[in-house]
Amino acid sequence: AWIAALDRRHIQRAFLLRTMLPLVGVGMVAGLALYRLAPPGPWLLFGYAMLVAVLAAVELLRGAPAPDSSPLSVRAQIAGLVGGGLVHGIYGSGGPLVVWATSRQLAEKSALRATLAVLWLVLGGVLLVQYASLGQLTPHTLVASATLLPSLVAGKLIGTAIHRRIAPAPFRKVVYGLLLVGALSLLVRKGLQLAGH
Repeated sequence: AWIAALDRRHIQRAFLLRTMLPLVGVGMVAGLALYRLAPPGPWLLFGYAMLVAVLAAVELLRGAPAPDSSPLSVRAQIAGLVGGGLVHGIYGSGGPLVVWATSRQLAEKSALRATLAVLWLVLGGVLLVQYASLGQLTPHTLVASATLLPSLVAGKLIGTAIHRRIAPAPFRKVVYGLLLVGALSLLVRKGLQLAGH
């Protein structure tokens, strides 16, 4: 909400409303339904982390100076957005696929950041409703979430300072570098969890 309000002039409303929200929404509805029926086990999350690691590594190796010069195919973008919504509905963490599917379409860094902020705000609201309806919003979870707020604020301030100073090409590398690090971290944690079984 903070980013969306401050950078509202950069929000790509047409792309958000006509492409991102409908496609991510379709995937998220399916993911929410799966979560209610039978929460998937760690193998799916491990496979998802592997996919994100591969996509991030490919984009880093690709290193195109002008990402908008070679946009994703329509099929790849649809798959990324629907897949991101599906994972977001199941795990609340479909961001990497959505970033991959939109970072070439929204090549301007402020447009990408502001538009994604609105998307996360909407999806976060949907998840809150889902968790509340399942009785998973408890005093314990709310307190746990509140303890994360100082880190969230600090990260937002640091990220905004970097965002303002960094050029588009390094920005792209930082985005995919963070996705790769996050995916590798998840792979290690889930790999250890699966090995323990």
